[in-house]
Amino acid sequence: MADKSPETGPAAVLPAAPETSVGAVDGAIAPFIFTDNAAALGYYNGIAHITLTAMRFRPRNDDKPGTVADNVVTAHLRMNLVALASLKAAIEKIEFLAKPAATASRL
Repeated sequence: MADKSPETGPAAVLPAAPETSVGAVDGAIAPFIFTDNAAALGYYNGIAHITLTAMRFRPRNDDKPGTVADNVVTAHLRMNLVALASLKAAIEKIEFLAKPAATASRL
């Protein structure tokens, strides 16, 4: 699939900024994924598997008042151990940033 320019389609190709080596294709190709829970995990043939879920609330379909809450799968993550270590490091950095600062900003 060819990338489309902002004038002709939903994706915009962004070259790497001078301060980073990562470029991006911005648009529907790279979705934002929300999760409330890493509900299931596994390891098979050298690949880590993580299933992410999110809570949703829907109207009842039985004419009773209120809503029904359930969980829905939002993503199936698959990665090798190098990527898993990178994801773990990123999560640990976010946890550090999220803690109240004892002194000045950590950024």
